[in-house]
Amino acid sequence: NLKNCNSSIETAVCFKNYFEENSTLKNNNFSQSCSQKLKYKLTNYSSNNSLDIDLFNATLIELCVSKLNSKKSPGFDKICIHHLTFAHPSLYFILSRLFYFMLKYGHVPRDFGKGILIPIPKDSRKSGILSPNDFRGITLSPTISKLFEHVLCFLYSDYLYSSSRQFGFKKKLSCSHAIFSVVNVINFFTTNESTVNMCCVDISKAFDKVNHDALFLKLLERCTPLCFVNVLKDWYSKLYSSVRW
Repeated sequence: NLKNCNSSIETAVCFKNYFEENSTLKNNNFSQSCSQKLKYKLTNYSSNNSLDIDLFNATLIELCVSKLNSKKSPGFDKICIHHLTFAHPSLYFILSRLFYFMLKYGHVPRDFGKGILIPIPKDSRKSGILSPNDFRGITLSPTISKLFEHVLCFLYSDYLYSSSRQFGFKKKLSCSHAIFSVVNVINFFTTNESTVNMCCVDISKAFDKVNHDALFLKLLERCTPLCFVNVLKDWYSKLYSSVRW
């Protein structure tokens, strides 16, 4: 049972308010500053923005479909990975043209931003009266939008790099790798008879509250093609979720 909730509707509304609060930026001055900087940067931005339509073909779509996780649950549209895996090849051609024009005009369908948010208990062994903070939100996105993500990652992977010292949100890396690195650094200095001072900071909901405009500015600093930034900007402006309980 959720604290102060007496029905399923009250529980869903409670989760809605909780997740909405956690994804709302608090620093309005910083947000306005990033927004103004982004607007100015986009107005005066010059980069290689040409799109080769020949890159968008059935082979590209087939490759990206093969990278989709078949165990992922479908979004609100009920389209699952198997619908794409076993589809007629003509669908791949149609999707390749759709994705090309989405990138060219910097526009995605509104439903691409619609997610189904499912609260999952952080500790399945915990029982009794719980609070929303005891749950982790898992969002189910439309399968076609996931496919488009893979296409973007394939085409623009050269711009999507991060520090070698970052272990979170990266494929084949986890917390254990970070711990291993820290232990080795500590061992190195202590072996050489040096003192080691370590500080750990837990930034609450950092991933949920990151400023999107600040991330777009980072991409522009890497001379990322404008079509890629524009389609992300449009996509992020359409994100919304419905809580399933």
